[in-house]
Amino acid sequence: MILLNVRAHLYRCLHAPDDQDRFSVRINFFLGFMVVLNIVEVVWFSIPAVSDEYLGFGRISAIVFVIIFGVEYLLRVWSAADEPSSDESEWSKRWRYMRSPMGMVDLLSFAPSLLLLILPAGIFGDLRILKLISIIRVIKLTRYSDSLAMLGRLYRDNHTTLIAAA
Repeated sequence: MILLNVRAHLYRCLHAPDDQDRFSVRINFFLGFMVVLNIVEVVWFSIPAVSDEYLGFGRISAIVFVIIFGVEYLLRVWSAADEPSSDESEWSKRWRYMRSPMGMVDLLSFAPSLLLLILPAGIFGDLRILKLISIIRVIKLTRYSDSLAMLGRLYRDNHTTLIAAA
């Protein structure tokens, strides 16, 4: 019963944040701050001279970010079972979240870095492009910013018009 209450609270914090819930605000501020820090880290360590000089720090920071975003993803998948709007099974709700655009963004925000940490160096040549794929975390910022979310909705609602104009 306590575990179900924790899951329901996590659902509200991660999937439907409330400005009145301090824990929700803190969690979302922390995750948004981690996204920004990670983007800075990816850009900074894409410079070969910096990457070579601070190799140890870069590896530790990569591990920390993979852990943070991996745990976040797992908690989002686990808590997705508490979505109130449907009468599907818990696993169906989780699967729907994992297939959703933001679920895919959440997965892609840490999976390439995880592969870089797991695979031996040089096994498939230069895999630093995987690190750049993880810059997709920029999209995660829409979750933590109302104005960026509004731009996302605007694009989603008018994407054909915008493509035609471009």
